[in-house]
This record gives sequence, structure tokens and C-alpha cells, in this order.
Amino acid sequence: ESFSTRVHDAAAAVYARNYLTYLKNSFGDIISYYEFWNEPKTATYPDNPNFSIYTIEPELFADAYMDIATMAANICRELNPDIKLLSGDLGQPTMNEDYRMYEQLFKNGILDVFDAVSIHTYAQDGSFENSLLGGGNLAFGEEMERLSKIYPGKHELKLSQTEAGSSRGNTATSTAYDQGNADIRGYMLGRHNKYEIWSTYSMYDNGDSPETIESYFGRAGVHMRRNVTLDGDILKPYDAYLQETAKNYFMARTEYKDLKITDDKTYAAVFDSKKFNKKVACLWDESGTDRMTLDLGVNELTYSDGYGNEQEVYSDNGVFSFEVSERPVYILGNFKDVNIIDNNDFIIERKSNQMAQNDTLSFDIKYSGDTTGMTVVGDENDKIKVSNKTEFKDGVATISFDTKAADEGVNYLDIKVMSWSKRRCISSSIS
Repeated sequence: ESFSTRVHDAAAAVYARNYLTYLKNSFGDIISYYEFWNEPKTATYPDNPNFSIYTIEPELFADAYMDIATMAANICRELNPDIKLLSGDLGQPTMNEDYRMYEQLFKNGILDVFDAVSIHTYAQDGSFENSLLGGGNLAFGEEMERLSKIYPGKHELKLSQTEAGSSRGNTATSTAYDQGNADIRGYMLGRHNKYEIWSTYSMYDNGDSPETIESYFGRAGVHMRRNVTLDGDILKPYDAYLQETAKNYFMARTEYKDLKITDDKTYAAVFDSKKFNKKVACLWDESGTDRMTLDLGVNELTYSDGYGNEQEVYSDNGVFSFEVSERPVYILGNFKDVNIIDNNDFIIERKSNQMAQNDTLSFDIKYSGDTTGMTVVGDENDKIKVSNKTEFKDGVATISFDTKAADEGVNYLDIKVMSWSKRRCISSSIS
């Protein structure tokens, strides 16, 4: 029926029920979300398609959209009570009519009907995470927050980015590896900003050759590249595709909890995982490479390099150090909280994790602050003796232990950093 009236033909409800019943019967077990109308703001008057309705009658547009959306949503929830419903993309505010339309939608109960409000965010510089703040996206989020307080509904305000990405001109200068990094970081920051859904696009020209698409848009165009080997022609996954797969593996069924940021712009995004019944944290650096030291209060956790390669890591004092870069990595464990330790804390690096009896075990103790008056001390026992140590120089001291009398198996020792005003104990174990 004509969009210029609020009342829709009764046949629309019959059509909606038939269609949603078909979707439920065909795909009910695998669909978690429905989005109502992709970019509804593009709707034009039936008798004058050159004019967008919302730009002339924003309140009428909001009334009509909510009318048909409410009708379809009621049928949808009747058929599938656990489904989550997303509004169509409401678009960034570029004129006063946008704000009038937003307010009318909230007056009409958009938070009663939808679990999340959708927006299509696109970056201007090829960096997916920057699409959160560019092109009016931040203004959109702030306006949604404001209206949700004035017109609360059954659902808490959540946002969904059902499209986010960048155009060919911006992404052509970056690799699929870089796009994967930016995608994951953007996803984490999006979750922090109440974005429940994060969908990414890389736009390329239809006239591009398959080779160009693979080179510039490894994740968006084709996820695999051909790699001819002696064993034949095989498909090799791109870096960004592996990163996206690892993200989906670790982040599935997670609930956002916290975001920790250091002065050096290293990030730790923390989530509760219903899939693993543990905490998941994603770690990265805004630019370059840095060290992040975390006090997690647990002695073991699972670490993934971001491509899905996992390993178990251990600590005797609940403190872990990780090298972080623009490529995000994940940790999974039973930690209750993530506390970032100041970069001016002590870092212990083992020259060897395992040894044979009669070997000498050495540790480097590193500290980026003032080491004046500091010395390293090792607790000796009848099995393990300090064989050598050096004082701090350029932020590094070394201590070595003679283990020829150590029992076979696991042995524990303590390394202390002593000063006039500070005593730090760094526990360790050797096997």
C-alpha cells in the first residue's frame, strides 16, 4: 500500500505471517536476528519517487514504519519467542528532519518493538574502528542515548551495525591482513559502545579482476587464495579470514563487561563467555608493538595468537605479560577481573622454561623505571643455590641458579627486587 498513509492493508499481515512461518520452518534453528527493512529512509512517495518521505514528512514516515514493523514483530515473536529483532538502518543525522524522525520513532515505542536500533557506519579512511566516530556516527549514538532516557521501553538501548566498512578507494591501499586487524578492533570497540551486531563490508568495483579483489579484499571478496604446490592446486585462507574465524570462535555468545585502556593506548576488552563459562579478553595496541602486563589472579589460562593457534600459559603469581600489537589476541580463563599493571612494573623473562639436572637457570629482570639502589635477590635452599647475579644496568638485571642438587620434577623459587623503599617478590617455578 501507499507509504503515505499510516494504515496498511490487512493483507500485509497475512503476507507477513506466511513469510515468517516459512522462515521459521526452513531456518528457525539457525536464525538469531531479524532486521526490519534495509535502509527504510530510502522510501519514496509512490506517486513521486524523486522525493524521500522522511525528508518532507519525518513524523509521518516514523508512524508508517513503526506501524508495519510492530505488526510484523508481533507475528515474529509469536512464532519465535527467542528471536531478537533489529530496526532498519536509521542513518546518521545530516539534517533537522533526521532528529524529528528519531524522536517520533521513540515516541512510537521503538524500544518496545526492537531489541536493537540499527545503523550503517562507514569509515572515511579505510579503518573499520574509526567508523564508530566518523561521518555522524558518534552524533547518532549520542542522540539514541538521549532519546532512550526520555522514552524508555521494554528493551534497554542497544545498537547494531548491520553494515560497516569502507570503499574501494580507501581499502585498496591496505592489505587483507590490515583490514582483518581493523575489523576485530572495531568489533571490540563497537561492543563497548553498545553495538550488539558488527557487520563488515569491503567495497570493490565490479570491474575488478579476481586477482585484484583477492589482493585488496581478501576477506570480503574471496576468503581463500589459490596456492599451487607440488601436491596440486589448493586453496589457502587469507590472514584476515583466519582472524575473523578466531574472533567468531572466541566471541560467540559473549556479554560485554569492561574495556581497559592504558596511557600508551593498549586495550583489553573483557567479556563473559556463555560458551566457555569463562572470561574472554581481547588484547591489542593502537599502533605498533608494546608489552601488556596483567594481574589476573589465576595461575593458568588459554592464549590464542588471533589466528586460532592456542596454547596454555602459566604463572605462579597470577601476573602475565603479553606482547600486543595492532593484531588482536585473545586470552580465556577463570579470572574475575583484568587489572593492567603499570609499564613501570618488573618483568621477569626466563631464558629457559625447562632444563636438565645440573643445568644453570637464568632470569632477566626488567624494569623501565628508576633502578637506583635496587638489587635482585634469590631465595636459596638446600637444593637450589644462586650461582651468579648482575646488578641493574639499562633497566635489566640477571640472576642465575645452580640446579645440580634440585629434585626431578617441579621446583619453586622466589626472586625479590630489593630497594630502600620497595620490596617486590616475583615467584616462579622450574621443571
